[in-house]
Amino acid sequence: MHLINTFKSLLISARLVSEYAQIVKGDFHKVCERVGEPVQCARSKKWIKPGPGQVKINVDGAWLVERRVAAIGVIARDHQGMMIDGCAMQVAGAHSAETVEACTFSTGVRMAIAKGWENVVVEGDAMSIINRLKDPGQDLSVVAYFLVDTKAALQTHPGFIVQHIARDANRATHSLAHFRFSTIFYFYFDVIMPDAISNIVISDAIFSE
Repeated sequence: MHLINTFKSLLISARLVSEYAQIVKGDFHKVCERVGEPVQCARSKKWIKPGPGQVKINVDGAWLVERRVAAIGVIARDHQGMMIDGCAMQVAGAHSAETVEACTFSTGVRMAIAKGWENVVVEGDAMSIINRLKDPGQDLSVVAYFLVDTKAALQTHPGFIVQHIARDANRATHSLAHFRFSTIFYFYFDVIMPDAISNIVISDAIFSE
């Protein structure tokens, strides 16, 4: 009798797991329908130059949990891989690594608008932020608050796109964000940048795919 009861319990558990799997599958398809074409993860570990007439803005953030401080790095480059603008700054009001990454994309889009660029790729390695920016549905999360203006700007600037880049290919902005912790200055630059960052940008341009 004990074996029979055990067997019945296993059957019930298996049925519940199957039903739950169907629910999850249905929810997944609903999300795909809302988002549309799924965001593709970048596979290349090398930075890729933008097309002629296009500007690529790479963004990344750094979040020091123990100090509760955050910084972002943003670098804009032309089709030859040469840096044409950039900035590094600390971020106030960030509560998590994801909110920091949201600020990086917002800063990149604002830079493009301020410069009057029309054909722009904003590229970062935070897939969750890219998904949020591409999702047309309502997002009531805290992170979404940092993206309201950015989503609106993407809708009014059809030449702006956001896409994913592998972390290994995003070394320049990653290093720039961390460099910001070593200086008290908030800075923009359009030609001269820290040597360590400059060397990465030059390497990216030379070995770009």
